[in-house]
Amino acid sequence: MGIEQWHLNHAPENPAYLCLMRLNEWCEGLDLSPQTVKVVTHLREVPQSTALGERMGIRPDFSCLTLQEQDLIKTGKIQNVPVLLLVDVDGVLVSIWPAFVDFWKKWKNSPTFSPPKLWEKLEESIAQTRPHWGDTLLPLARMAQAANQVIIWTNRVPVNQESIFWKIARRIFDEETWLERFPFFSQQAAGELKNARPFREKTQVLAGFPKNISPIIRKIEEMNDPYVVYVGSSWLDIRNFKRIIKELRRREDPFDRIVFCSTNHLIL
Repeated sequence: MGIEQWHLNHAPENPAYLCLMRLNEWCEGLDLSPQTVKVVTHLREVPQSTALGERMGIRPDFSCLTLQEQDLIKTGKIQNVPVLLLVDVDGVLVSIWPAFVDFWKKWKNSPTFSPPKLWEKLEESIAQTRPHWGDTLLPLARMAQAANQVIIWTNRVPVNQESIFWKIARRIFDEETWLERFPFFSQQAAGELKNARPFREKTQVLAGFPKNISPIIRKIEEMNDPYVVYVGSSWLDIRNFKRIIKELRRREDPFDRIVFCSTNHLIL
């Protein structure tokens, strides 16, 4: 059973799912469309659920769109309005949760409290549950190509790959899979992503816990009422979406062109 189906089957006890139900009610209280909040099982489903799909040459499902999104498409404004793509890492680009589940099963079968052994089991679990990066990075690249600005936003700890700390920490990870080095996000990895062709000259990588919404608000104001597609996964992303809306509302800035897509994962 795939991890996406596992999350769907466990929706009733999923904290993110319960938060999504409350988020719908919260949006209605602000006179926002119920379609402001969209549930997707994978990043590649985002274009079909948002007006961004129209800009990519993919006809979206109109039943999933807000009235503002429908208007952007019907009037042709979607081709000219500035678009900000805001994407989380864990739960969207990387599914860390399956690795933790696999790690827990291994630990139950062979309990140990030895740090080297724990790291070894975690490394095995990450390697065994690793998805093909084409499943996430290619859909992200296609969406980034259609957007004016892209922000990769993560709670991970920013580190310098040249530091002694990083050289010690990275020993437990595969050298080629920088996205999997949870809970770290290296400055060099951020640079690689920003310099890749679809992301070049339009991408920021914001790392650190807790997430700071100030750069997001600043970017939205700089872009002058953009269409914002925020892709997250957990209750933490839901909370940050609400923080963004509240701050824009406090500043009396428009906020009805912002939509939130959730992969509805447990924790991550």
